[in-house]
Amino acid sequence: MLHVDAHGTVAEGLLLAPSGERVGWGEIIEDLRALNIATDNNLTCIFALCFGLHLYKQVSLKRPVPSYLFFAPPAEISVGFLEAQTLAFYREINRTSNVTAAFEATLGGVMESFHCQGLFLQSLLRYIRTHCIGRMRKDRLERMVTAVLQRDGIVNPSSAQLKQTRRKIRESLKPGQKLIDVFAPSFLIGRVPAFSYADLDRILKRSVPSGRSQRRSASS
Repeated sequence: MLHVDAHGTVAEGLLLAPSGERVGWGEIIEDLRALNIATDNNLTCIFALCFGLHLYKQVSLKRPVPSYLFFAPPAEISVGFLEAQTLAFYREINRTSNVTAAFEATLGGVMESFHCQGLFLQSLLRYIRTHCIGRMRKDRLERMVTAVLQRDGIVNPSSAQLKQTRRKIRESLKPGQKLIDVFAPSFLIGRVPAFSYADLDRILKRSVPSGRSQRRSASS
């Protein structure tokens, strides 16, 4: 468990007193990744500082998650609240051995929490919406078609070659269980994902308006 009590800003990260030095969010998250890898994704972080949740905007699906559990405020947080609730948080942990329940009863009044499994799910949803079914998919498909043709030494492809290449790449871009299988070992640092692609698919279908969903089905 790592507890950081400092000053924080959105733009500059942590303020180290009394030196006045700043440590940027990007540098901090790299250090946390190293710690979390060393602990086999068992690191719990409490960032008791203003805008601490901003750190998690640096999370990448292609990089190891920086902690197993992460607690921080999304905006400013008062010293009075921290003084009143931090000791209560650790007393509750000692009493119950339940970190999440202790957080909800104390620091959770202002702070928010991230679990690595929930963060993995949200990161995958964002990736699928952006790169697999979103507006960027078409551009990505064409870039991949160009790359494959160049790899195969095809300078002036025929319509049949273009059609075949696009069909193969379109199939490869369809989201499925393979996405979880590819990203999970690194992101979760060896932990088994707590969900399958079927769970992701249900969430995706709930978030798409019925009319748009029907049009997509008709065109696929």
